[in-house]
Amino acid sequence: MKYWDYIQIREGKPAYNIEMEEQGNWESFLPNQQFNEILLKAIGAVRNNDMDKHRSLWIEGTYGTGKSHAGAVLKHLLCDNVEEIRQWVDEEYRDPQYDILRKQIYSLRERKRLLPITLVGQCGISNKEDLALVLQTRIQKALSSNGIELDIHTDYDNFIQHIEHNASFWDLTIAADGELRSIAPDRKRLVKLLRDCDSATLRTAKDACRRQGLSVRLRQENLSRWFFEVQDRLREKTAYNGLLVVWDEFTDVVKSELGISILVELQLLAEEAMNANNDSYFLFISHPSALDRLSAQERTKTIGRYHYLHYNMEPVSAFKIMSRKFRQIKAAIKVNSALLEFYWSVRRDLAVLKAEERWGSGIVKQLAMDMRNAFPEAKGFSDTNVKYMKRWYMFYYEQIAKSHQAGDQLDVTEKSQQLTDQLEMPELFGQIPWYHHIRIFSHCKTLNKALFYMNKTIEEGWSRSWLVLYKTIYAAS
Repeated sequence: MKYWDYIQIREGKPAYNIEMEEQGNWESFLPNQQFNEILLKAIGAVRNNDMDKHRSLWIEGTYGTGKSHAGAVLKHLLCDNVEEIRQWVDEEYRDPQYDILRKQIYSLRERKRLLPITLVGQCGISNKEDLALVLQTRIQKALSSNGIELDIHTDYDNFIQHIEHNASFWDLTIAADGELRSIAPDRKRLVKLLRDCDSATLRTAKDACRRQGLSVRLRQENLSRWFFEVQDRLREKTAYNGLLVVWDEFTDVVKSELGISILVELQLLAEEAMNANNDSYFLFISHPSALDRLSAQERTKTIGRYHYLHYNMEPVSAFKIMSRKFRQIKAAIKVNSALLEFYWSVRRDLAVLKAEERWGSGIVKQLAMDMRNAFPEAKGFSDTNVKYMKRWYMFYYEQIAKSHQAGDQLDVTEKSQQLTDQLEMPELFGQIPWYHHIRIFSHCKTLNKALFYMNKTIEEGWSRSWLVLYKTIYAAS
């Protein structure tokens, strides 16, 4: 497996979408010390054996720090089937220094599992009572997607009952209200949409009622009771112990016109969740500016209700980013072509990461040391050899970038000539021993000469000594 196929560097790609994850995307996350500290806080909270630790979590960080991806990983570790997280946990926390953390993860998961509810941004909240509607909708959909049926009434059920008990009123309302009629032309269609927990339909129906001078009483004031009733039924009928509500881009909610009132309602839920009888939690993910509208006293009180954790852009060493590839390459490290492809990918990925630009020239020496630690039995990871990897890759990349003809000679696509991160090692290179490569790129100034020597090495089995001799004769002629 090629390194680039195993883990892609997400340079310049959109932020992690916690609500629309692709299968297995979360597993590309690289935990650092900062994340591990947050994970320990989460484990302590969900374990629920210490009142001081039994609180919901709030992660704040600036844009581009990876906090959404970190939140997604927490969600999977606390909510997925244990077997679905085992490979990632065993791989990322395989070193002895993580034995305690790894054991704590599995110890917690032997006793606790949470049902994930994910929300992103403002979720269409336009008035205070919409909060109950949004939470009910997402929780119902999470239950449904997991094949869980709980006999618990929601605002949708209240509306359906009202429609069924007041058929004439709703027939007239639908006929008189064009907006509602465009969504549900009759009562049957209206009920069907509400049974499907269509939040837009419920909002439109509520607005139609208001225009008719009627207000259907909802359960917003009983949201806390409803929320924990779901938790308790979940415990009774399933293997889940409670709910985990992950709300990403929470800044949009708090900074909205209704932000303070919504925050207060959620804090009431979070405080109730702190009760030892409950096993449900919130995980809010926001920008540091989310609480700017609060007074200093309100801010302090809000932060005090949660494990309020800062997440910043902690430098991740190039070795850490490449460590998975190092583990994959061990089985094939004695095979010349595999070793060369590894060398090539190391340098290419350092180029894509702009590693020396980010972390300084010392990163190459650090990388060499890390690789020697990873492969104590292998040769080829001296400081000098890692520098050769850089020169080797950059020689051909620069030559290929200069000429379309060169790209044709090496069977490299035009796209690969233009994009550093997609330049694959030509197959021809795998037939040449590494130290022959060093001789060739060190003494050649053009791609044509390098290709000539590579072909001679393959066709006539030239040794390194013969390469040096031939170059000396060739230069003198």
